[in-house]
Amino acid sequence: MTNDSVLSREQVLGESVDILSKNGFSVVSDAPLQRIDNTHQRVFEDAYSVVAIVFFDSWNDLRHAWIDVQASFVEMISKHFTKEDRKSWEAYLVLLSTDLVPFRETTCAREIRYNTNHVRELLGTGEQVKEISDVETCLLPLLPIQRGSTLDASSNVL
Repeated sequence: MTNDSVLSREQVLGESVDILSKNGFSVVSDAPLQRIDNTHQRVFEDAYSVVAIVFFDSWNDLRHAWIDVQASFVEMISKHFTKEDRKSWEAYLVLLSTDLVPFRETTCAREIRYNTNHVRELLGTGEQVKEISDVETCLLPLLPIQRGSTLDASSNVL
């Protein structure tokens, strides 16, 4: 089920690079995920974590390949970090597609979102990634909390 006005892979990955770079992450070009086309992935790290972002052209591709992508990410982490390294415990796999999830597949999407067996997964599909600004929303769990004064210091929360 394809979304008619989809963003391209280049737009989504480019925006991901821009957002994460502005928030203290560096692109890791010398440690790509194995068995995944380099044009569909980006790997990042900051002082505390490592992040892999993989773009899939379709929900079907994502659904069938995410376990292998996760295994490749875990393999990459094991190769570059020890268990004592804090980054090995702060690993995030961001799975993105602008394709819509068919209704009959929503349980599968939910299972991917809540799977934390090896690394934490963040899932963004056509329901979440409609406009370029939605990429940042998908990456929010990775970004520093922005301090804002939405409440007056003297106001009562209740």
